[in-house]
Amino acid sequence: MPERGSPTVRQRMLGSELRQTRQRLGMSGDQAAGRLGWSAAKVSRIETARISLRMGDLESLLDLYEIGGAQRQKLLDLHRDAARKGWWEEYQDSLPQELTTLLGLEAEATEMRTWEPQVVPGLLQTEKYAWQIMDSGRKSTPIPPTGVKTRVEARMARQQSMAAIRQSMERWV
Repeated sequence: MPERGSPTVRQRMLGSELRQTRQRLGMSGDQAAGRLGWSAAKVSRIETARISLRMGDLESLLDLYEIGGAQRQKLLDLHRDAARKGWWEEYQDSLPQELTTLLGLEAEATEMRTWEPQVVPGLLQTEKYAWQIMDSGRKSTPIPPTGVKTRVEARMARQQSMAAIRQSMERWV
């Protein structure tokens, strides 16, 4: 069963922490990039989690920002956790990038609201129903039959993931 946690959220948290630290130091992204011999775009992509951060790059940033002790360990742990793969990444070749981002954010959600007046919400669909809905959508959006199969599998995996999260939360309540 999948573990609770999302690399999507953890990467964004790490990038946000790094940006806030840089700003507290009164350093611009251009200045940080210049001191590290990087492009300003690289610093920006790290801070916005558009690229995965390599351990060496993280250590360079931590050194530049003079982060040590418990704060350094917290950020190193966050980086390690962000490197774990989410259950949905197995399906990312068949799913739109926006959906894989949503699934990554959803894995850390504490509450979810949805309103779908036309169809049964995805988290409540049976496999057969999901297949019919996605197969009928092929008329407007060209998806190969194997793509429908993979998307249905991803939807069923999403249901299992949400059920596991619900069970783990119920243990703490």
